[in-house]
Amino acid sequence: PNGIRTAPLTARLIANQSRLAAIPNGLPLEYQPARSDRPLAALEIELEVVADARDPTAAGLARAASGLAEVLASTPDAPRLLLEVTAGQGTCLGSDFDQLAALLDGLPAHRTGVCWDTAHLWGAGYELTTDAGWERVWSEFRAATGRDHPDLIHLNDTDVELGSRRDRHQRIGHGRIGPDGFARIVRDPRLGTVPMVLETPKGEDEVTWDREALTLLRGLASGMPS
Repeated sequence: PNGIRTAPLTARLIANQSRLAAIPNGLPLEYQPARSDRPLAALEIELEVVADARDPTAAGLARAASGLAEVLASTPDAPRLLLEVTAGQGTCLGSDFDQLAALLDGLPAHRTGVCWDTAHLWGAGYELTTDAGWERVWSEFRAATGRDHPDLIHLNDTDVELGSRRDRHQRIGHGRIGPDGFARIVRDPRLGTVPMVLETPKGEDEVTWDREALTLLRGLASGMPS
């Protein structure tokens, strides 16, 4: 309805020494197919992958990749899984595209995808406010994953330092990415068919700030000066 084709659901996959759990909104991942009969064309689950602090990065990636393969094999009718780039905070994996590629390698491409979060990219050290920085995102993504474009964008500004490995969301245009950075993103024809959603802070009524952000983003997309 209302032109909405995809309903994303955010989850976190935890890979540690003794167990692998994927728990979106408190429900085991294998329960999700029963939740996909909503009046929307598709339900997608974005995963942030977190390793146990005792695991080296390579071991955490291998453990998470093995668990993802098991989950997909055991749930053939489940929604597609999108792996979300992280800021690299704590023990989160996937803060660069080589790590995401290691997780995706060996998984069926038609059942997986990638979600870019603009605040996470910034925290991971990807400069989004210059042409050169934005092209670096594209070139590294394509070289590592072999995919043409991401499958979902989380639009978030942020007030943390570039490359700080911190995950902090800010209202669109009120952070370090700013209107110029978001103009570059929403005008990029390579993202013309990619859904974009807000994950920004909410005001007292949980509506006004979102409406302001959407007005700004639509204006930037239509060519309004940033």
